[in-house]
Amino acid sequence: MVTAPAIGRKPLGGRGRYTAHMSDIPLHDLSTPAVTCESCQAWCCRQEVLLFDDAGVPARYIEEDWTGTRMKRLDDGWCAALDREQMNCSIYEVRPWVCRIFDMAGPECLEERADMKRAMESGEF
Repeated sequence: MVTAPAIGRKPLGGRGRYTAHMSDIPLHDLSTPAVTCESCQAWCCRQEVLLFDDAGVPARYIEEDWTGTRMKRLDDGWCAALDREQMNCSIYEVRPWVCRIFDMAGPECLEERADMKRAMESGEF
């Protein structure tokens, strides 16, 4: 985060209160667009999600095989619980633990987006 230089504090009405100064106001770098679920192509929803406890995930979204229990994925690789019209999770309130801890715009998210972009540009995806 970048902060602006301080412009000094000035007493407000002589009562010991001060006006805010510029160094108290966080500035954000707007040169890179913010990552939001609405501006993303939901790359996180194309990852394999293992279920360690179902947390109330409806059975129609769960599949099991010899490797374990996981979220069901559609033939094209998307998570079956993704609402593709709204591009959000249709079971958000009971989504798996792995999905709950995934930090939107965090390092893993940004890395995954970059990997998918490279794969698309190279024709791998």
